[in-house]
Amino acid sequence: METKKENCLTTEAVLIQSVLCSKKSILKAHSKTILKNKKCHSVQFIPDNSSITIKGTLIKDLVVLQGSILGSLIVNGKHQKNITLFFQEEVTCEGACPGDSLKLTDPFVEAIIPPQVVSDGYHDVVVLKVILVVQTTVIREKIGKINVTILGDVNENRCKTPPTTPSVIHCHTNDHHHKEHALLTLEDYEELDEDFTCVEEEFKD
Repeated sequence: METKKENCLTTEAVLIQSVLCSKKSILKAHSKTILKNKKCHSVQFIPDNSSITIKGTLIKDLVVLQGSILGSLIVNGKHQKNITLFFQEEVTCEGACPGDSLKLTDPFVEAIIPPQVVSDGYHDVVVLKVILVVQTTVIREKIGKINVTILGDVNENRCKTPPTTPSVIHCHTNDHHHKEHALLTLEDYEELDEDFTCVEEEFKD
């Protein structure tokens, strides 16, 4: 990069993204469903990783994470139904405020807890639980100063007024015998006494 000025050491004001907290957050998604008593020998939950949804809300000193994950309930080797597991967790972040910025990584399944089956003789209550993990980071923008060597402006013409595009008047002249098309400048048009239907157009090379 070329510059007309000599390089110099100066103090510049900069925008800084200050990290207030960054934590590994454990999300416990759970739900339960009722099945007819079929003497369940094998109950399995298979989560769909692509179905994970998550939303974060910043409040004073706290981040609230809410979301869900969809999966399939397999009973005795057969697909029984689709079921959604929900989670809501609170992550402590001292100093955080609603006006800060929240960044979340893509959550992933860390563990699938074996389904718990409780029978009352007529129905089976199946309790499902999945553990997910996400990295929660709260950022606050601040203004600071640093000592740097200025090499030059990336765009040295940023303060110059851009040239305006010339315009022409596109006029259609009509009489009883023929139609004529002419491109006239604005000054030429002002000198004419005839009536024209004119449209101002942007000049293009």
